[in-house]
Amino acid sequence: MTLTEYGTKIGLGPRQVRKKLSDMGILQTEIEVRERTSRGPEIRHISRLTPSAIKEGLGRRLEPRSGPAYDVLTRKGQQWADERLCRQEGQKSNQRHLVRDRVCLLLGQGMKQSEISRIMGISRQAISRHAKRLAA
Repeated sequence: MTLTEYGTKIGLGPRQVRKKLSDMGILQTEIEVRERTSRGPEIRHISRLTPSAIKEGLGRRLEPRSGPAYDVLTRKGQQWADERLCRQEGQKSNQRHLVRDRVCLLLGQGMKQSEISRIMGISRQAISRHAKRLAA
C-alpha cells in the first residue's frame, strides 16, 4: 500500500501522513535535483523510507520502468504505524484531560485566568475555553 493510500485509510492527507511517519522515524527527507533545460535545476524534497525501515521489513521502495520511484508500506509496516498512531492519540487525549483538570483545580482555588495562563504557559483563550466547558 502506498503512503498516500495508507493516509487515506487512516483519514489523513498525503502531507499529513508523511509528517506523522517522519515524526515516528520511518521516513526521511531526501533532496532530489532534476536538470531542466531552460530554467536551471529543479530541487525537490521527497519523503522516503529510511534504510532501517526497509531492512526491518516495514516497507519497500519500488522503481518502475517509467516514472519516479515510490515507497510502499508492507502489512507489518502498517501494523507498526497503527500501533504508534493509536498510542500517540491516546497520549494527546490524556494530556488534554490533565490540562483541563489542572485548570479546573486552579480556578477552584480562586485564581484568575490570566494567572493560570502565565503559570501553565498556555494561552488565555485556551484557559477561557476550558473554563466555559467546565461551567456548562
